[in-house]
Amino acid sequence: MRWGFLVLAVFLACDGGQGLREEIQWKRSFTYGSPPVQLTVNLGEDSLTAASTLHVELVLEAASAVRARLPDSIPLEGLLVRSASASPPEPMPDGGHRERTRVVLEPMLPGTAAIGPIVASYEQQEGEQWIAHRLQTSRIDVHVASLGVPEQGPIEFKAPRGPAWPHTNILPYVIAGMVCLVAVFGLAYWASLRRARKAAEPIPPHRLALRELRDLEHRDLVRRGELLRFYGELTDIIRHYLDRGFDIPAPDLTTEEVTQRLRSVERLRVEPTSQIRTLLDEADLVKFAKFEPARETAEERLAGAKAFVRATAPQEEQPSAV
Repeated sequence: MRWGFLVLAVFLACDGGQGLREEIQWKRSFTYGSPPVQLTVNLGEDSLTAASTLHVELVLEAASAVRARLPDSIPLEGLLVRSASASPPEPMPDGGHRERTRVVLEPMLPGTAAIGPIVASYEQQEGEQWIAHRLQTSRIDVHVASLGVPEQGPIEFKAPRGPAWPHTNILPYVIAGMVCLVAVFGLAYWASLRRARKAAEPIPPHRLALRELRDLEHRDLVRRGELLRFYGELTDIIRHYLDRGFDIPAPDLTTEEVTQRLRSVERLRVEPTSQIRTLLDEADLVKFAKFEPARETAEERLAGAKAFVRATAPQEEQPSAV
């Protein structure tokens, strides 16, 4: 039994990785929204059987004046997540970006399964303000067929041709086969639930902030001269980090109010805290006074934000430099 479980686990892991690497010919495509924000859902199959998998791709396209990200999870009905893979943001000719996420799903039972509705939140710049919006898809139904057994109507049995074979009692073999099949599907379902629970575990605030800072750095907004957008997204990351990690409602506070709250938190009395005050003051000048700092200064603010997050992370989870 131990070896059987090990072989099954290795098979599932190898099969999941291979499925994400292969090129998929999408058979169904649904596009929601319109420029400057579009969300496309691609499906690899029109219908599937209870023992097969369904490849799904989410593609989000956002213009330069929009801050948007794909949702971390999607609502599912009758489907389980087998594996998921996200690609780095791709720059677009108009200055925007494109994000892709591929998910491999497996059905739980024959019948009708569903994906969505999927909700993507984004902010669009209108003048000097960033206005929050929501883009929601419709529910996408997927038909799941049984394993080769007719779903309705009588089953026809034809008489055997030629000489009849001696009668053999096959009932024990049928029962043994059904027990093995139930055991295999039970183990697969249990493994899928473990993967789903692991995928649903929340990301620690400091790790989420470092990942967002790394994504911002890779988009190279400073080199492209988009300083207003760069400082806006950089300060948003730090403000949300303070909100999630220290219960400081920084997104709703002024720079002076944020500074006062920082002084009241014992854990934040470190040298990088002064860099955060400098970053927030400089961002206010860029936003309201049309100040244009040098490229080297903007890069120093990004490095200071990383240092602040690493220095204020829990001691047992101090992240490495990124």
